[in-house]
Amino acid sequence: MCPLTAYHDHDELEADLSDLATKFPRHAVIIYLGDSRQERPLVGLRISRDLADLESGRVRSGALRRRPRVKLVGNMHGNEPVGRELLLRLARHVLEADRRGSDER
Repeated sequence: MCPLTAYHDHDELEADLSDLATKFPRHAVIIYLGDSRQERPLVGLRISRDLADLESGRVRSGALRRRPRVKLVGNMHGNEPVGRELLLRLARHVLEADRRGSDER
């Protein structure tokens, strides 16, 4: 069954992001981006192979600044949910592929 058959509401999206951060604590962390016009928290997911090392101080921030970075935004407008769903699926795929050691990442 295709996992993209329904859209997440705000609470479901937060729960799925939290689930990813919990399942992959070395590589994913929830980040707070601000509040919506409805005063709901806007959150994102930071994914990095070096996340645990950065937070522990084992990797200097200067070394990470030299690495390529990308920011993917999937929901500029609340009534355009497709990008949000695709990015959530991409995040899950990348994290799970990394755990399996797959070349799919």
